[in-house]
Amino acid sequence: MNLFIASPVFINELLIQVLLGIIQGLTEFIPISSTAHLTILPRLLGIEDPGITNIASIQLGSLIAVLIYFWNDLCRLSKSFVSLFLKGYSKKLYSKLALTIIIANIPIVIVGIIIKLKWSGYEQSVLRTPTSIAIISIFMGLFLAFSEKIGSHNKNIDNITFMDSFIIGISQIFAFLPGASRSGMTISSALIRNVNRHSAARFSFLIGIPAIALSSLVEIQSAIARPSEFNIITLFVGIITAGITSWISIDFLISYLKRKSLISFVYYRVAFGIIILLFLR
Repeated sequence: MNLFIASPVFINELLIQVLLGIIQGLTEFIPISSTAHLTILPRLLGIEDPGITNIASIQLGSLIAVLIYFWNDLCRLSKSFVSLFLKGYSKKLYSKLALTIIIANIPIVIVGIIIKLKWSGYEQSVLRTPTSIAIISIFMGLFLAFSEKIGSHNKNIDNITFMDSFIIGISQIFAFLPGASRSGMTISSALIRNVNRHSAARFSFLIGIPAIALSSLVEIQSAIARPSEFNIITLFVGIITAGITSWISIDFLISYLKRKSLISFVYYRVAFGIIILLFLR
């Protein structure tokens, strides 16, 4: 066992998973697309594409981070979820928030199931090519800029309506496009619906929990079922690394958006897309 752990192959796989975990954690919640970075950066570094199963499995670390970060909110929301089914809807803050989270996740759950069951070639589709990712990244940068300019940003999270949550939920579907960014789409859509930046980020993180959980748990089950293709030890290290860096990025973005706009991310996304077009077409 010691010889196995010390082998160059194992060390190489371990370092790759640590790198993927760092990329995942730093990009999952910041509106720059974790999938795009996990697909493109390995190519730039000469590393094989980790694939959807590996990427989604590492997302488990991000899930753990967001659960820990919002633990107090989630405890209150859990009670409200139970109350919704047992007693029906009430106008209390967490009861309303619980229902808006459910509404926001209906579209992505339906589309996710359809893609998983019906689109067998999704992982090899043209959507995951560098050119496609670059174009989507640039477009999303412009969409971020548009959302900053058009919204009045006068709503708090407790003012988000059921219509707001449904529209924001529809925008989550675009997360299946590598380069779109789930958090980028949901935060931008919330801003367009006049939600302030801080509340938009918080709501985006909370509604992302079911989607991230479903995706990561399904794919990590696939990884465990195919032990010859995945080293569970190194994958676990990647998950832990993603968890630590995800917590840092969540805290950073929430603090950042209390003081500043998303314009810095607009410049980054456009530049990222142009670099891909120049070097990885």
